[in-house]
Amino acid sequence: MNFEMDLELLMDGSDNLRGFSIKPKGHTESETFCHTFLQALCRQRETGTDVVVRDGRLHFVHPTCRYKGECSFPINPDIVQELSDFLELQGKFAGKNFSIKQLRFSLTGGFEILTC
Repeated sequence: MNFEMDLELLMDGSDNLRGFSIKPKGHTESETFCHTFLQALCRQRETGTDVVVRDGRLHFVHPTCRYKGECSFPINPDIVQELSDFLELQGKFAGKNFSIKQLRFSLTGGFEILTC
């Protein structure tokens, strides 16, 4: 399934990664994927839901969504390691707290994951 969404990498004032946000475009499949992704991510062991960097792309894997598949985005090679560390909680991200939430005022189920 092809999901139509926008990825935004969120940087601080020094161009360090703070997190990312996903915003679905106005399609039922993309909206459903985003709307159910966070709940599934919180139950990752049971659902198999994950966010991974693989082959120069950021993959959102959501096997329990009624619209099967995964969404992926190409990422700049300069940020691949920093994004991998962010997702694996390594390097400068070790020991940090994270905020995972649905975007306010989003009718389409967008979400963001940020360091606190």
